[in-house]
Amino acid sequence: MSQEARENWERAYKGNVVTYVEDPRNPGDLEQMWGYKVVYDHIVNHLSNITKPNIIEVGCGGARNALYLALHGFNVTCADYSQEALRLARANFDAFDAKGSFLLVDLMDSIIPDNSFDCVMSFGLLSHFCDLKPIIDNLTRMVKPGGIQIHLVIPKKFSTQTIMNILTFPVKLANNIIVRKQPLRGILRRSFRNLPHYENTFLWHEYCKAFEESGNEVLKCEPGGLILPLIYWPTYIGLGYPVVKLFQSQIIKINDMVRNSTSPLIYRLSQTYRIIGRKY
Repeated sequence: MSQEARENWERAYKGNVVTYVEDPRNPGDLEQMWGYKVVYDHIVNHLSNITKPNIIEVGCGGARNALYLALHGFNVTCADYSQEALRLARANFDAFDAKGSFLLVDLMDSIIPDNSFDCVMSFGLLSHFCDLKPIIDNLTRMVKPGGIQIHLVIPKKFSTQTIMNILTFPVKLANNIIVRKQPLRGILRRSFRNLPHYENTFLWHEYCKAFEESGNEVLKCEPGGLILPLIYWPTYIGLGYPVVKLFQSQIIKINDMVRNSTSPLIYRLSQTYRIIGRKY
């Protein structure tokens, strides 16, 4: 990635304190915690012959998924090319007295040996690459034969998040102009979706094809993130916690239904895909 992209990520993590929680305070927290359990279940199911698999979370950021697995007895490594990201990852691990290894590494120029891990995973990483083949080839070589990969991808596509961006655009625009007094240059883009990082537009079947071409069997591709944009808005008016407490079981049930769905409409409207693959 470019120097500009690297600096964007350093700014994104700078100043963040502990971001891992065990008691969800809003629908976003609940979505994260539900996701941790889904990843845990996939690892247990697909690596059932390994008692304590070696796992690496690449582009780890705060490494919350890795931390969840560490707290459940797995050997985890957290890798990122951002020093601020690794600082945050260590802060999360320290706050919960968890053990893990930390690597400051650029995945496209990586010192990680071939066939090193039973599971390679990432969350929101792959959508920042304009060419999938080099990065997926590099990730696949790190996996032991028979090992698995789990990647949550968040491409730039139409989804329920787009619908909410449209509905909330006037309020965000007014807030940016009147309250925050932001510069007018670029204010329309920032008010619609304020993300300074590159996002690709690959769809789920294109990601699956890229994994297959890199020597993986795609075991499953799960849609996700369908209802989160629709239920997150109460958080902005201080009602995120009551929503979680009142509707936690219903939200989890709907999330499970979505991820097991094969409906083209669900895939179309979902914000994310979770791809699970096994290396040949």
